[in-house]
Amino acid sequence: MGNTDSGMLENVDPSILEEPENPPRANGAGSRENPVKFQGQDFEQIRSQLLRDRRLFEDPKFPAAAGSLGAVKETGIEWIRASVRSGIRSIKECDGKLDSFRLTRLYGSYSSLIGGNVSEAMEDFTGGIAVSLEKLSSRNPDELWTLIKRALTKQSLASCSIEAANQEDVEKDHGLGLMKAHSYAITGADTVKYDGSSIRLFRLRNPWGHKEYNGPWSDRSQLWNAVSENEKTKLKLMIKEDGEFWMPTKILTENFTQIELCNLQPLCLHSTDCLWTITSHEGKWMAGISAGGCTNEDTFSTNPQYRLRLFETDDDPDDEELTCTIAVELLQKYGRKKDKINFYYIGFYIYAVPQRFQNQNSRFGRKFFRKYRPVFDSGNYINSRSVARRLQLPPGEYVILPTTFSKNEEGEFFLRIFAKKNNVSRENSTTTSAFNPEVNWTEVDVDNKSALNVLKDAVSETDTLSASAFMELFNSASSDTYHLSLETCCSLMFAVNSPGQLGCLSPQEVKLMVMHVQKLQGIFDQFVDRETGLMNSHDLRPALSDAGFELDSKVHHALWMRHRTSTNKICFSHFVSCVAKLQKLFATYERLKDPQPKAIHQWLLLFIGI
Repeated sequence: MGNTDSGMLENVDPSILEEPENPPRANGAGSRENPVKFQGQDFEQIRSQLLRDRRLFEDPKFPAAAGSLGAVKETGIEWIRASVRSGIRSIKECDGKLDSFRLTRLYGSYSSLIGGNVSEAMEDFTGGIAVSLEKLSSRNPDELWTLIKRALTKQSLASCSIEAANQEDVEKDHGLGLMKAHSYAITGADTVKYDGSSIRLFRLRNPWGHKEYNGPWSDRSQLWNAVSENEKTKLKLMIKEDGEFWMPTKILTENFTQIELCNLQPLCLHSTDCLWTITSHEGKWMAGISAGGCTNEDTFSTNPQYRLRLFETDDDPDDEELTCTIAVELLQKYGRKKDKINFYYIGFYIYAVPQRFQNQNSRFGRKFFRKYRPVFDSGNYINSRSVARRLQLPPGEYVILPTTFSKNEEGEFFLRIFAKKNNVSRENSTTTSAFNPEVNWTEVDVDNKSALNVLKDAVSETDTLSASAFMELFNSASSDTYHLSLETCCSLMFAVNSPGQLGCLSPQEVKLMVMHVQKLQGIFDQFVDRETGLMNSHDLRPALSDAGFELDSKVHHALWMRHRTSTNKICFSHFVSCVAKLQKLFATYERLKDPQPKAIHQWLLLFIGI
C-alpha cells in the first residue's frame, strides 16, 4: 500500500505548511466572472427592479412558509429577514444563521441540512478541500494548537464540535456551557502571558451569537484579572455575550471530539515553493453498466476508471524514497435534496498500471483486477458526502476507481486529484471503432443447418430480401437464444445498406448481415448466462469492446439510456441492435467531410438516442 494519511493533516509538522498559491482565474460558466444563475434568477435584474420599486426582496423560490422547513416539525416559527454585514472576509466574521439560510436555499429546505457536517458547507462556499481531525483527546494539545494556528494563518476555515451519542443529546449542555452536536467556529489561536508562563488559547464563536463557554479563560473568568491591559488589547478581549470566547487548548481537546478544516489546497508537508496542481472529473454511477460496487462484486471492473500519471518526485531532502505526494477527494453529488438525505457508502481504489499496459487506452477488465492488487484504498466505506485521503506513490501510471459499496446504486460524483508536482489524469476510455464484419463465405465455419447455409440456399444471385423475410429465415435456422426481432433486423438492414438503397437486402448484403451476426454470436457467447440465455448489462461494455467499439463513459451511458432494460439483462437481439446502431453512426461520421461537432464522442451524443 502507498503511504497514506487519512486525516490529511496527521503527523504533519505545522511549521512548514506552505503558503497557498492563488488559484488561477477562469471565466467559464460557474466562475466569479460568469456565474450560473441560480434557479434562473438574475441578480442584477432583480436588484434593479427592487431599487426602482423601493421594496425589499421576497424570494418566490424560497418563501417564508412551512414548505421551506421541509420535514422539520416545529411550531411557533418566527421568520426574520437575513442581513449581511459589510466586509465579510472569512468565517470569523460570517453570521452562522445567514450561512444556514444560504445553504437551505441551495438544498431546498431546512430539513435537508439535518445531520450535515460543517465541512460540507465550507466546501460549498469556497470550492476548497475539507478534512476532519478526530479523537482530539488522544492528541498532544500543544501540537494541535500549533497545527491549527498555522492552518488559520493560511486562511483556512475551521470549526469544532462535540459528538452526541443520540438524537436526544443534540444541542444539550455538555458542561461548561458547551453544547453537543453544535458547531463552533475557530476564529483564532493565540497566547496569553500569565503567572510567568505562556498559555495557549483558541478563540471560538457560537454562531447563535450567545450562549458561551463559562470555564477557565472564558469572558468572565477571574483569570483575566491577572492579565495586563496590553495582553487583553492584543487578544481583543471583549467581555460581553456575543457568542465569542477564548478557551485553553487542553480544555478543547478534553471536551471537543472533532475539528474540521477547509482550504483551497491540501494542507500538508511541503516546501514553500511548492505549487499544487489539480485535475478534476465529473462522473456517474449508472445501474446496470457503471455502478459496479466494491471489490467483492464480480462487476467491480465496470466502475468508472481514471488514469493518473505522476511525473516528478517531491523535493524533500529528508525523504529517502522517491515518491509523489497527492491528495484524492471523492465527493458524491445531490445527496441532499428537499426533504431527502441519501448518501451512499463510498470509497476509491488505486491500482498501479504495469509497463506493458501503459500504452493501452481502453479500460481494464475483470481479468486485470483479479490479477493485480490495489496499491492504495480509501479504507472502510463511509456514507458521507465525501472521502479525502493524502498519500505518497512512486512516479508512474495508476488507475483510480471511485465506487459505491453496493452495485447498481445510481448517482453522480466529483473526483479531484491534487498533486505537488506535474500530473496528468483522464478518463480511462476513448471512443473509437475497429468493427469489421466483412469476411469471406469460406472463412465461416458452417454446417447444413446454419443460418448462413439456409439463407445461401434461399437467396439467388438476383433475389432481394426484406427485413421481415430475413428475420423469418434467420430465426428458422437459429436456436431461441439467438432469435432476432424485426426491429433489430431493420436496424441491421439500415446499417449495411448503401446510402439511397434502403428497404431491401441484396444477396451480398444478406451474406454480410449473416456473417455480421455470427461474429456477434461468438462475442455474446463469452458473456451469456447459459441458464437464462441472457447477458448481464454490466458486460455490455466489454462485449462492445470485443466487437471493436470503444466508448467513453458519456457515450456508453447515453447508449444504455436508449436501450436499457428493467432487469439489467440483455438478450442477443438487443445486443445486435446496439452494435448495428454504432456501426451506422460511425460509418456516417466517417463519410462526412466536415462533421459538427468534430470530436467523434460529441457527435455520437447528438444522435445515439435516436
